[in-house]
Amino acid sequence: MTGQGVRLAVDIGGTFTDLVAMDAATGRLARAKALTTPGALEQGVLTALRQSAVEPAEISAFIHGTTAVINAVTERTGAMTGLVTTAGFRDVLEIGRANRPDIYNLAYRKPAPFVPRHLRFEVEERMSYRGEVITPLREADVDAAAERLAAAGVRAVAICLLHAWASPEHEERVAAILRDRLPGMSVVASHQVSGQWREYERTSTVVLSAYVQPVAAAYLGSLERSLRSAGVSAPLYAMRSNGGVSSFDRAAAAPITLLESGPVAGVIAAAELGRRLGARHVLTLDIGGTTAKTAAIRDGAVRVDTLHHIGRTPRSAGYPVQAPTVEIVEIGAGGGSLVWADPAGGLHVGPQSAGADPGLLRARRDRADADRREPGGRPARPRLLPRRRDEAGHRRGAAGAVRAGGAARRGRRARRARRAPLCGRADEPCPAAGHAAART
Repeated sequence: MTGQGVRLAVDIGGTFTDLVAMDAATGRLARAKALTTPGALEQGVLTALRQSAVEPAEISAFIHGTTAVINAVTERTGAMTGLVTTAGFRDVLEIGRANRPDIYNLAYRKPAPFVPRHLRFEVEERMSYRGEVITPLREADVDAAAERLAAAGVRAVAICLLHAWASPEHEERVAAILRDRLPGMSVVASHQVSGQWREYERTSTVVLSAYVQPVAAAYLGSLERSLRSAGVSAPLYAMRSNGGVSSFDRAAAAPITLLESGPVAGVIAAAELGRRLGARHVLTLDIGGTTAKTAAIRDGAVRVDTLHHIGRTPRSAGYPVQAPTVEIVEIGAGGGSLVWADPAGGLHVGPQSAGADPGLLRARRDRADADRREPGGRPARPRLLPRRRDEAGHRRGAAGAVRAGGAARRGRRARRARRAPLCGRADEPCPAAGHAAART
C-alpha cells in the first residue's frame, strides 16, 4: 500500500469475517479471511486486519457490513423485550394481518410474536391521525409498566403509541420516564425508527429494533474501542439495509436499519459487475453459514422497498419491517445450519447454526492448544479425546472410549457379575485373575 489512503471494508458473518482493502492511489487490493469469534466479534475483525498487513494508520475509511442483526432475529438470540402501547392495542402485534400468503392452508400458523402477551403493557393516552391530543397521557400507567418490566427482567423496551408517526409527543414522554425508571435498559420508540403509518407494521418494526439493540450496541461499541486501540483513526461507518452507510452511533441507536447490512453490499456489487459485463438482469445468491440470500436485479437497477419482510415464505407471513431495504429474499438455512428432529420425529434444517465454533472443531482446537502448552514442546497429537486406561490398567484409544461410553453401565454390571475386569486390548496380556476365563 502507498500510504495515501486505504479504504477498508469488513463483513462479519456467522462463520467467517472477511476483509477487503483498496489503496485509493493504485487500486491495489488486499484480502483476508478469519473465523468469526461469536463471544467477541471484534476479535475476528482484528485478526483479519493483522492478516491483511494493512497499517492501521493508513486507513482513511472503515466500512462495516454485518449479519449480526439478521442472525439475532433469525435465530432468536436477541434480548428479552417488553412493549408499551396505547390502551386497547396490546394485541396488535399478535393479530397482525389477515392477508396470509397461503390462504387455503388449513394448517397455517401465525409467526410467534417476539414479545409474549404478558410482556405487553397498555397506557391510557390517545393521539389523532392529525397529531392532536384526544386523551392526555396518564403517567401513572407508565410508572406501573416500568415496575412490571423491571420485575420481569427484560433488557429492552419498545414503545409504540397510536399515531405517533403524526406526533411523537406522548412517545417522547413515555421514553423519558422509562429511561429514568429503568437506567441501563435499551428503550426504543417507534418514531425513532419509522415515520410511516400502519400500526401493526410499525409495532413490528420497533419491537425488532429493540430486540436486537442490546446485541448491536454492545458489539459496535466493542468494535469501535478495539479499532481505536489498534491505531485506526479513520471514520467508522456501518452499511445500512438501503445500500447507504451511517456512523456507528446512529447505527447503534436504530439497529433495525442494519438488518440486511451484510448481503446488501454484495447485491450492489453484483449490479455493478452486471453493468460492466453488459448484463441488465442479474440474479444473486449468497449462502453464508447461517442464512441464504438471493436478490433479483432488473434492468440494472437495485430495487429498494419501504416495507421488508423477514422470513416470509409461501407458508409464513414473516415479520414486517418499515425500513428502506434492498429487495432481498432470505431463509434461515446456510452452510452451518444445524439439523434437528421435532417431537414427532420430523427432520428440520436451521435456523440455528453451528457458526464458527462447532463442537467437534472446538474440541480438536482446545486439545491442540493444550498439547502445545505441554512441557517439552511436544507437537499436538491429532486426536479428539484423551487416551484412557480401563480397570485392568490397559490403555484405551479415543475410538475405544467412544464405543465404550454408550455401554459403560452394562459393562460395569457384567464385570461385577463375572468378578473379572474386561480389557480394552485383547492383544495384550492382562495380569488380572480370572480374565482368561471371562474372555473365553
